[in-house]
Amino acid sequence: MTDAAKIGRKPFFYAELQLNSCSLEYAVTCNAPINPGLECFNTYATCKDKDSYTKVLKSYLFGTNKVKNVTGIDMFPVLSGYPTITPVKLEPLNGVGQRGAVSITLKEFQHNDAGIDPYKDTRLFTSDNGFFAKLRRRNPFYNNAPLKLISGYIDDSNALIDVIERLYFVTAFDGANKNGEYTITAKDILKFTQDKRAIVPEQKSIMLGAPLAAGAMTMTLRAGDGVKWPVENTICRIDDELLYVDPAFITGDSITISARGWSNSIDEEHDTGAPLSQIETYGNRNVIDAIYQLLTNECRINPIYIPYNNNPADPDEWDTEKANWLIDSNIGDEQPVNEPRQADKVLSELCRQFSISLWWNEREQKIKLSGSAISLGNEEPLDLNDQANILIDSFDIREDINNRFSQVWIYYDQLNGATDISKKENYRNLEVYINPDAESEHAYDEVNIKEVYGNWLDDSNALLVPDIARKIISKDLMQEYFVSFELDAKDAANLWTGQYCLLKTDSVVNEFGKSYIQKVHITQVQELEAGSRFKYTGLSNAYLDPDIYGGFIFIARDDLIDYDSSSEADKNTNFFLSDGDQPFSDARPPYIITE
Repeated sequence: MTDAAKIGRKPFFYAELQLNSCSLEYAVTCNAPINPGLECFNTYATCKDKDSYTKVLKSYLFGTNKVKNVTGIDMFPVLSGYPTITPVKLEPLNGVGQRGAVSITLKEFQHNDAGIDPYKDTRLFTSDNGFFAKLRRRNPFYNNAPLKLISGYIDDSNALIDVIERLYFVTAFDGANKNGEYTITAKDILKFTQDKRAIVPEQKSIMLGAPLAAGAMTMTLRAGDGVKWPVENTICRIDDELLYVDPAFITGDSITISARGWSNSIDEEHDTGAPLSQIETYGNRNVIDAIYQLLTNECRINPIYIPYNNNPADPDEWDTEKANWLIDSNIGDEQPVNEPRQADKVLSELCRQFSISLWWNEREQKIKLSGSAISLGNEEPLDLNDQANILIDSFDIREDINNRFSQVWIYYDQLNGATDISKKENYRNLEVYINPDAESEHAYDEVNIKEVYGNWLDDSNALLVPDIARKIISKDLMQEYFVSFELDAKDAANLWTGQYCLLKTDSVVNEFGKSYIQKVHITQVQELEAGSRFKYTGLSNAYLDPDIYGGFIFIARDDLIDYDSSSEADKNTNFFLSDGDQPFSDARPPYIITE
């Protein structure tokens, strides 16, 4: 029996669709013609004075008919069952993981527009036709509309408590099917990185208006194209050559070129009509700043969803990750996006090459970023064990042999910034990092190589390369395995994707047969039963476990008296001295300080 059932609470959920609407009153606060009965519906598609259209969001609430009349909430009871949720899947040190998604099914119903049509009383005719058929007709521009999934419990006073709100953005509004049902599908905010407009960098239609000879330092654009040149853009591509252009030296359609054959590309002649592509370079900027620019500029994601102030004096979450792990992680001086590319591809490259994980937390409604596969140990993670938390017969464990590498090869410093970034022969340098112990006959007795094409790395940030290689090989070799387990609502409220927990179970023991506390990085959470039962998948890795192979750990606080009187959480996150090389009282081996 779940915690909710024990105390008599009822699980509850509803969906909130937010569509664009106009805040003005027809022909009163706008300039639409007075025409009683034929007013707009306060939507852009039906607007008759689009210059005055003033956008606000209008909410439509949809629930089920099983639980009604929740205090303070007015909704249409048309949801068919619980939403289908595809959870976010985090892939530590491997860039952007699986995006989250949700779909809801809605039953069509007849409705007279009361409370929906602001001018219902003056209409020349009324219609009781299907609600969703009319809603979609009046709101055809529903793409990217916010869709919230709200869940919680109803207490004895019929109020909604313990509310969890998850945010997605609409990608499809389908129906009606043969059963008279509509389906709304939405994805998490990182869907905007896959938008057709999210091209890095944004392109303008610009062409040569005259031939450009090899070595020539002045070029003529097609008539009228000079004004299209983005003032912030300095690099362009013509055929297979990159050129450096200072926008200050553009006069009409004539451009004085600052440098030919930029980034070791080939200075060559180009014909009239050859297209010019704008090229983005994040050169010598911190990778966090580059990711922020990509998300907010090219992907048009509202900064309110990104916890980054770029201010050490007023740090938010991304600022802390930058200070702890990525303060020196600058992009190479001359490493461009050498042709217009989809933003999600560029984002994935940056994340993989700088060992960053990026994901959407639909509950907190923030884009999360982690610059390491470990925690510093000061998060106060949730303690879980077989007796008090993990649901019976739900624990499972498996090795991740597909990502077990003994060598990491990083190709970096492109020979020619205009050529294919996925070909190893286009790189000047190769960093090879090997774990010989893992390859020995006494360990795995095999060689597994992971290759990384470092198109964002060159000789200007080459000192980062060995550290990136070590981080990858540490993550992939140190007895990595995945655990899965189920929790009920009381514990699920405090643990979600991207967080850490301290897990102790009889199924995992040390070489002496004693169970020990594992630090587990949660990579996915699936809701098995609405609001009551959740399946967790997490990464347990010796890279996370200071008991076995070491890790980052704090010098103990002044208020910690000794090891035996400290909590399990403090034992796992603070450094204690043992008696020589003797284990502690609970058989934990002594800490070892290494370089």
